[in-house]
Parts: sequence; structure tokens; C-alpha cells
Amino acid sequence: MLKYTDRFFRRYLSGGNLELFRFGSYVLFPIGIMYLYGSIEDETADLKKHYPEIFQPSKVPLTPEGMAAERARIRVERMQMRKDLEEKYGSVELDDKDR
Repeated sequence: MLKYTDRFFRRYLSGGNLELFRFGSYVLFPIGIMYLYGSIEDETADLKKHYPEIFQPSKVPLTPEGMAAERARIRVERMQMRKDLEEKYGSVELDDKDR
């Protein structure tokens, strides 16, 4: 004796109906998942709150005076870094072939 579910699947989900059901499942499942997890609108999805430095680009000087000041700042920073490395590791002389 066949159960009701066996009769249902044999009668209605065979051949083209089965393929149509499978196709619908394959299409609607990812769409449903994206709808469920993609519609978060609260503050947990706010990246600017967690990573503010990514959204604050560096300020590029536009005037010649600003560019000169930036170059001077970078030069001082590099000289200080080189001085710290020389204190830590000692002076390193480079030959012409090393440059």
C-alpha cells in the first residue's frame, strides 16, 4: 500500500514537473539566503564605525608651499629613522657596487 506522500511524488513530481521544481529550488535558495542576510540595516553593518581610518584618505597638499612643507616633514622623518637605525645597528657604508 502506497502512502500519500509516495503517491504525490509519483504523480505530481515526475518528469518535467520534477525538473521545474529543481530549477525553482536552485534559483530561489540563493536569492532567499541573500535576501535574509543582505538586508541588515542596523549599526552592526556600519564599516565606518569599525574602520574609520580606511574612509579618511590622507590629505594631499595642493599648493607649492604645502608640498615643500610635506617634503621637509618626510625628510626629517627619514633622517630620524636613519639616526635611530644607526644607533641600534651602527653605521653601514655602502660600496658603489651595492648601490
